[in-house]
Amino acid sequence: MTAERLLDQSGISHEIAFDPDGEVTLDAMKAFWEAAYRETANPYLAIDAGIRAAHGSYKTLDYLFLAATTPGDGVRRYIEHFRLINTWLNFTLIEDSEGHHVVLESKIGPVPFAAVEITFAVLVERFRKKLGSEWAPLSVEFLHEPKGDPSYYHGFFRTKVRFAAAQARLSFDKQGWDAPIASGDQGLFDVLSDHAQNLTKQRPQPDDLVTRAQHQIMRSLGNGEPEIEDVAQALSVSTRTLQRRLAQRDVTYLQIVDQVREDQARNLVASGSMSISEVAFFLGYSDQSALTRAFKRWTGLTPRKFRLAQGQ
Repeated sequence: MTAERLLDQSGISHEIAFDPDGEVTLDAMKAFWEAAYRETANPYLAIDAGIRAAHGSYKTLDYLFLAATTPGDGVRRYIEHFRLINTWLNFTLIEDSEGHHVVLESKIGPVPFAAVEITFAVLVERFRKKLGSEWAPLSVEFLHEPKGDPSYYHGFFRTKVRFAAAQARLSFDKQGWDAPIASGDQGLFDVLSDHAQNLTKQRPQPDDLVTRAQHQIMRSLGNGEPEIEDVAQALSVSTRTLQRRLAQRDVTYLQIVDQVREDQARNLVASGSMSISEVAFFLGYSDQSALTRAFKRWTGLTPRKFRLAQGQ
Protein backbone atom coordinates (compact mmCIF):
# COMPACT_ATOMS: atom_id res chain seq x y z
CA MET A 1 0.00 0.00 0.00
CA THR A 2 1.29 3.47 -0.88
CA ALA A 3 1.33 6.33 1.61
CA GLU A 4 -1.03 8.27 -0.66
CA ARG A 5 -3.59 5.48 -0.67
CA LEU A 6 -3.40 5.12 3.11
CA LEU A 7 -3.98 8.84 3.56
CA ASP A 8 -6.91 8.77 1.15
CA GLN A 9 -8.53 5.88 3.04
CA SER A 10 -8.12 7.81 6.29
CA GLY A 11 -9.55 11.07 4.96
CA ILE A 12 -6.28 12.91 5.67
CA SER A 13 -5.24 15.52 3.12
CA HIS A 14 -1.79 15.09 1.60
CA GLU A 15 -1.02 18.75 2.32
CA ILE A 16 -1.47 18.45 6.07
CA ALA A 17 0.23 15.04 6.23
CA PHE A 18 3.46 16.41 4.79
CA ASP A 19 3.30 19.76 6.61
CA PRO A 20 5.83 19.77 9.52
CA ASP A 21 3.34 21.84 11.53
CA GLY A 22 0.27 19.91 10.42
CA GLU A 23 -1.89 17.79 12.71
CA VAL A 24 -4.85 15.54 12.09
CA THR A 25 -7.93 15.04 14.25
CA LEU A 26 -8.34 12.18 16.70
CA ASP A 27 -10.93 10.52 14.44
CA ALA A 28 -8.65 10.82 11.40
CA MET A 29 -5.76 9.29 13.34
CA LYS A 30 -7.94 6.36 14.40
CA ALA A 31 -8.96 5.81 10.78
CA PHE A 32 -5.31 5.96 9.69
CA TRP A 33 -4.20 3.28 12.14
CA GLU A 34 -7.18 1.07 11.37
CA ALA A 35 -6.35 1.19 7.67
CA ALA A 36 -2.65 0.59 8.33
CA TYR A 37 -3.30 -2.45 10.55
CA ARG A 38 -5.79 -3.83 8.06
CA GLU A 39 -3.41 -3.50 5.12
CA THR A 40 -0.23 -4.73 6.83
CA ALA A 41 -1.77 -7.44 9.05
CA ASN A 42 1.06 -6.63 11.49
CA PRO A 43 -0.26 -6.67 15.10
CA TYR A 44 2.92 -4.92 16.29
CA LEU A 45 2.79 -2.11 13.74
CA ALA A 46 2.74 0.80 16.22
CA ILE A 47 5.58 -0.64 18.32
CA ASP A 48 7.63 -1.22 15.17
CA ALA A 49 6.92 2.34 14.00
CA GLY A 50 8.15 3.71 17.32
CA ILE A 51 11.32 1.64 17.12
CA ARG A 52 12.03 2.91 13.61
CA ALA A 53 11.20 6.58 14.26
CA ALA A 54 14.49 8.27 13.42
CA HIS A 55 16.14 10.39 16.08
CA GLY A 56 15.50 13.96 15.03
CA SER A 57 12.04 13.16 13.68
CA TYR A 58 10.53 15.21 16.49
CA LYS A 59 13.03 18.04 15.93
CA THR A 60 13.19 20.30 18.99
CA LEU A 61 11.96 17.63 21.42
CA ASP A 62 14.47 15.03 20.26
CA TYR A 63 17.42 17.41 20.52
CA LEU A 64 16.15 18.70 23.84
CA PHE A 65 16.04 15.15 25.15
CA LEU A 66 19.53 14.40 23.85
CA ALA A 67 20.95 17.49 25.59
CA ALA A 68 19.46 16.58 29.00
CA THR A 69 21.92 15.98 31.84
CA THR A 70 19.63 13.47 33.63
CA PRO A 71 16.91 11.17 32.25
CA GLY A 72 14.35 12.82 34.52
CA ASP A 73 15.06 16.29 33.14
CA GLY A 74 14.74 14.95 29.61
CA VAL A 75 11.38 13.31 30.28
CA ARG A 76 9.99 16.34 32.10
CA ARG A 77 10.74 18.64 29.16
CA TYR A 78 9.62 16.04 26.63
CA ILE A 79 6.15 15.71 28.13
CA GLU A 80 5.92 19.43 29.00
CA HIS A 81 6.30 20.33 25.33
CA PHE A 82 4.66 17.28 23.77
CA ARG A 83 2.04 19.62 22.28
CA LEU A 84 4.65 20.40 19.63
CA ILE A 85 4.01 16.87 18.35
CA ASN A 86 0.39 16.31 19.30
CA THR A 87 -2.14 18.66 20.89
CA TRP A 88 -4.83 16.15 21.85
CA LEU A 89 -2.64 13.79 23.88
CA ASN A 90 -1.67 14.77 27.39
CA PHE A 91 0.82 13.48 29.99
CA THR A 92 0.59 13.42 33.75
CA LEU A 93 3.76 12.80 35.77
CA ILE A 94 3.27 10.95 39.08
CA GLU A 95 5.97 10.32 41.70
CA ASP A 96 5.64 7.74 44.51
CA SER A 97 7.80 5.37 46.54
CA GLU A 98 8.35 3.08 43.54
CA GLY A 99 9.54 5.73 41.11
CA HIS A 100 8.25 8.13 38.45
CA HIS A 101 5.25 7.28 36.30
CA VAL A 102 4.33 8.90 32.99
CA VAL A 103 0.58 8.54 32.36
CA LEU A 104 -0.69 9.12 28.81
CA GLU A 105 -4.23 10.46 28.40
CA SER A 106 -6.37 12.16 25.78
CA LYS A 107 -7.98 15.57 26.15
CA ILE A 108 -10.80 14.84 23.70
CA GLY A 109 -11.68 11.16 23.91
CA PRO A 110 -10.35 7.63 24.58
CA VAL A 111 -6.66 7.20 23.75
CA PRO A 112 -6.22 5.01 20.63
CA PHE A 113 -4.12 1.97 21.55
CA ALA A 114 -1.74 2.63 18.64
CA ALA A 115 -1.00 6.13 19.95
CA VAL A 116 0.00 4.66 23.32
CA GLU A 117 2.18 1.95 21.79
CA ILE A 118 4.10 4.22 19.43
CA THR A 119 4.57 6.94 22.08
CA PHE A 120 5.95 4.52 24.67
CA ALA A 121 8.15 2.81 22.08
CA VAL A 122 9.61 6.17 21.00
CA LEU A 123 10.35 7.16 24.61
CA VAL A 124 12.07 3.86 25.34
CA GLU A 125 14.16 4.14 22.18
CA ARG A 126 15.16 7.69 23.13
CA PHE A 127 16.25 6.44 26.56
CA ARG A 128 18.30 3.67 25.04
CA LYS A 129 19.97 6.21 22.79
CA LYS A 130 21.19 8.00 25.92
CA LEU A 131 21.68 5.16 28.41
CA GLY A 132 22.58 2.14 26.31
CA SER A 133 20.69 -0.50 24.37
CA GLU A 134 20.06 -2.67 27.45
CA TRP A 135 18.16 0.00 29.37
CA ALA A 136 14.63 -0.98 30.45
CA PRO A 137 11.79 0.92 32.17
CA LEU A 138 10.51 -0.15 35.58
CA SER A 139 7.18 -1.30 34.12
CA VAL A 140 4.72 -0.65 31.28
CA GLU A 141 0.92 -0.61 31.43
CA PHE A 142 -1.51 -0.56 28.50
CA LEU A 143 -5.25 0.09 28.49
CA HIS A 144 -5.85 -2.51 25.78
CA GLU A 145 -5.39 -6.24 25.43
CA PRO A 146 -2.32 -7.32 23.41
CA LYS A 147 -2.90 -7.28 19.66
CA GLY A 148 -0.44 -10.13 19.18
CA ASP A 149 1.75 -12.41 21.25
CA PRO A 150 2.42 -10.76 24.67
CA SER A 151 6.00 -12.05 24.53
CA TYR A 152 6.72 -9.55 21.76
CA TYR A 153 5.94 -6.67 24.11
CA HIS A 154 7.99 -8.20 26.92
CA GLY A 155 10.84 -8.78 24.48
CA PHE A 156 10.98 -5.15 23.42
CA PHE A 157 10.37 -3.40 26.75
CA ARG A 158 12.42 -6.01 28.73
CA THR A 159 10.29 -5.50 31.82
CA LYS A 160 6.89 -6.46 33.21
CA VAL A 161 4.08 -5.42 30.87
CA ARG A 162 0.50 -5.26 32.07
CA PHE A 163 -2.50 -5.19 29.73
CA ALA A 164 -6.11 -4.03 30.32
CA ALA A 165 -4.80 -1.69 33.02
CA ALA A 166 -6.60 1.32 34.46
CA GLN A 167 -4.05 3.72 32.94
CA ALA A 168 -1.61 3.86 30.06
CA ARG A 169 1.58 4.22 32.09
CA LEU A 170 5.35 4.06 31.56
CA SER A 171 7.30 3.85 34.83
CA PHE A 172 10.93 4.64 35.71
CA ASP A 173 12.92 3.70 38.81
CA LYS A 174 14.16 6.52 41.03
CA GLN A 175 17.84 5.73 40.67
CA GLY A 176 17.79 5.85 36.89
CA TRP A 177 15.59 8.96 36.84
CA ASP A 178 18.25 11.15 38.46
CA ALA A 179 21.37 9.43 37.11
CA PRO A 180 23.84 11.92 35.55
CA ILE A 181 24.32 11.63 31.79
CA ALA A 182 27.90 12.34 30.74
CA SER A 183 26.90 13.31 27.20
CA GLY A 184 24.39 15.92 28.40
CA ASP A 185 24.94 19.62 27.78
CA GLN A 186 23.27 21.91 30.34
CA GLY A 187 23.86 25.08 28.34
CA LEU A 188 22.36 23.66 25.17
CA PHE A 189 19.53 22.10 27.20
CA ASP A 190 18.62 25.51 28.66
CA VAL A 191 18.64 27.18 25.23
CA LEU A 192 16.49 24.46 23.69
CA SER A 193 14.12 24.57 26.67
CA ASP A 194 13.54 28.29 26.10
CA HIS A 195 13.01 27.66 22.38
CA ALA A 196 10.54 24.84 23.08
CA GLN A 197 8.65 27.06 25.53
CA ASN A 198 8.20 29.76 22.90
CA LEU A 199 7.03 27.24 20.31
CA THR A 200 4.58 25.64 22.75
CA LYS A 201 2.94 28.98 23.48
CA GLN A 202 2.22 29.38 19.76
CA ARG A 203 0.70 25.92 19.38
CA PRO A 204 -3.14 25.97 19.36
CA GLN A 205 -5.17 23.81 21.73
CA PRO A 206 -6.84 20.74 20.12
CA ASP A 207 -10.34 22.17 20.42
CA ASP A 208 -9.40 25.66 19.22
CA LEU A 209 -10.55 25.28 15.64
CA VAL A 210 -10.45 29.03 15.08
CA THR A 211 -6.75 29.26 15.93
CA ARG A 212 -6.01 26.20 13.83
CA ALA A 213 -7.87 27.82 10.93
CA GLN A 214 -5.78 30.98 11.33
CA HIS A 215 -2.56 28.95 11.17
CA GLN A 216 -3.75 27.07 8.09
CA ILE A 217 -4.77 30.30 6.35
CA MET A 218 -1.37 31.82 7.10
CA ARG A 219 0.41 28.79 5.60
CA SER A 220 -1.77 28.92 2.48
CA LEU A 221 -1.69 32.63 1.63
CA GLY A 222 1.26 32.38 -0.77
CA ASN A 223 -0.97 30.53 -3.22
CA GLY A 224 -3.65 33.25 -3.20
CA GLU A 225 -6.60 33.73 -0.89
CA PRO A 226 -7.42 30.23 0.42
CA GLU A 227 -10.96 28.96 -0.05
CA ILE A 228 -12.85 27.91 3.06
CA GLU A 229 -13.40 24.45 1.57
CA ASP A 230 -9.63 23.91 1.26
CA VAL A 231 -8.95 25.11 4.79
CA ALA A 232 -11.69 22.88 6.21
CA GLN A 233 -10.28 19.88 4.35
CA ALA A 234 -6.77 20.58 5.67
CA LEU A 235 -8.20 20.67 9.21
CA SER A 236 -10.10 17.41 8.62
CA VAL A 237 -13.51 18.99 9.30
CA SER A 238 -16.48 19.79 7.09
CA THR A 239 -16.99 23.28 5.70
CA ARG A 240 -20.25 23.49 7.63
CA THR A 241 -18.52 22.58 10.90
CA LEU A 242 -15.87 25.25 10.35
CA GLN A 243 -18.51 27.88 9.57
CA ARG A 244 -20.53 26.93 12.65
CA ARG A 245 -17.50 27.12 14.96
CA LEU A 246 -16.54 30.50 13.56
CA ALA A 247 -20.10 31.76 14.05
CA GLN A 248 -19.88 30.71 17.71
CA ARG A 249 -17.01 33.21 18.00
CA ASP A 250 -19.06 35.88 16.19
CA VAL A 251 -16.63 35.94 13.28
CA THR A 252 -16.80 34.96 9.60
CA TYR A 253 -14.23 33.15 7.52
CA LEU A 254 -13.51 36.26 5.42
CA GLN A 255 -12.94 38.29 8.59
CA ILE A 256 -10.37 35.76 9.77
CA VAL A 257 -8.57 35.86 6.42
CA ASP A 258 -8.54 39.64 6.56
CA GLN A 259 -7.22 39.66 10.14
CA VAL A 260 -4.43 37.21 9.34
CA ARG A 261 -3.41 39.31 6.36
CA GLU A 262 -3.48 42.52 8.39
CA ASP A 263 -1.33 41.07 11.19
CA GLN A 264 1.21 39.69 8.72
CA ALA A 265 1.21 42.83 6.56
CA ARG A 266 1.85 45.17 9.49
CA ASN A 267 4.80 43.05 10.68
CA LEU A 268 6.34 42.54 7.24
CA VAL A 269 5.97 46.13 6.10
CA ALA A 270 7.34 47.49 9.38
CA SER A 271 10.34 45.12 9.41
CA GLY A 272 11.53 46.15 5.95
CA SER A 273 12.62 42.57 5.26
CA MET A 274 10.60 42.46 2.00
CA SER A 275 9.74 44.91 -0.72
CA ILE A 276 6.10 46.03 -0.82
CA SER A 277 5.51 43.94 -3.94
CA GLU A 278 7.02 40.88 -2.22
CA VAL A 279 4.71 41.39 0.77
CA ALA A 280 1.73 41.51 -1.61
CA PHE A 281 2.82 38.25 -3.25
CA PHE A 282 3.54 36.59 0.11
CA LEU A 283 0.04 37.43 1.37
CA GLY A 284 -1.67 36.14 -1.77
CA TYR A 285 -2.78 39.44 -3.31
CA SER A 286 -3.14 39.66 -7.08
CA ASP A 287 -0.90 42.73 -7.24
CA GLN A 288 0.66 45.48 -5.10
CA SER A 289 -2.29 47.83 -5.58
CA ALA A 290 -4.63 45.30 -3.97
CA LEU A 291 -2.41 45.21 -0.89
CA THR A 292 -2.22 49.02 -0.84
CA ARG A 293 -6.02 49.36 -0.82
CA ALA A 294 -6.34 46.86 2.03
CA PHE A 295 -3.49 48.44 3.97
CA LYS A 296 -5.06 51.90 3.78
CA ARG A 297 -8.32 50.40 5.08
CA TRP A 298 -6.46 48.88 8.06
CA THR A 299 -4.13 51.75 8.96
CA GLY A 300 -5.14 54.84 7.01
CA LEU A 301 -1.69 54.82 5.39
CA THR A 302 -0.14 53.27 2.31
CA PRO A 303 2.43 50.53 3.02
CA ARG A 304 5.25 52.86 1.95
CA LYS A 305 4.18 55.66 4.31
CA PHE A 306 3.62 53.16 7.13
CA ARG A 307 7.18 51.85 6.62
CA LEU A 308 8.62 55.37 6.66
CA ALA A 309 6.73 56.11 9.88
CA GLN A 310 8.38 53.05 11.44
CA GLY A 311 11.80 54.42 10.52
CA GLN A 312 12.52 51.79 7.85
